[in-house]
Amino acid sequence: GPTVVVQSITLIRLTKAKLGLVRMLLAGVLLPFWASGLRSDNDPLSGQRAAEAADQVLRAVVNGRLDSAFVNDVIEKARRNLEQHPRAKFIVLELNTPGGDLDAASALAELLSTELKRVTTVAWIPPDRQVLAEGVLVALAAKTIVMGKDSRLGADLSRKDPAPAEEASLKEKLRRFAHERGYSPLVT
Repeated sequence: GPTVVVQSITLIRLTKAKLGLVRMLLAGVLLPFWASGLRSDNDPLSGQRAAEAADQVLRAVVNGRLDSAFVNDVIEKARRNLEQHPRAKFIVLELNTPGGDLDAASALAELLSTELKRVTTVAWIPPDRQVLAEGVLVALAAKTIVMGKDSRLGADLSRKDPAPAEEASLKEKLRRFAHERGYSPLVT
């Protein structure tokens, strides 16, 4: 079944936005080793710096078909986690989805582009994973898309043709989010 994980990631120190983004993406994999290696016994403020940087990155895993129950669960957990971590500056949305229900994907995309506007949202597609069909809408709603090696973002070519009205609605929403995020119209 679908997997929903929303958690806080503690970073040692965020300095510049790009450095923070790189650290944020690596934190999910390397954090246990990283935290112990970056602490310095010679720095009396290292503990304070670590505490100040805590709760600045949240991670949400969206692994599965996008349907209303699943997306509502993701949204509820994300909101709850943001309430618990009001200093969050980044949200990494780890995506692996074949797509699903257009209304559900639209709800998650709207959350990213409106309610989460104050934070930097990153759609992370891990190596050898895919974000297809309606899932692309969610990725385009994030401020940044980061793709791992051999990951895929695009149409689901194995699907039968959707109803013309549904296809037109998806294309319109894809164009809107691509335009809002400054992506080329060619991505839609």
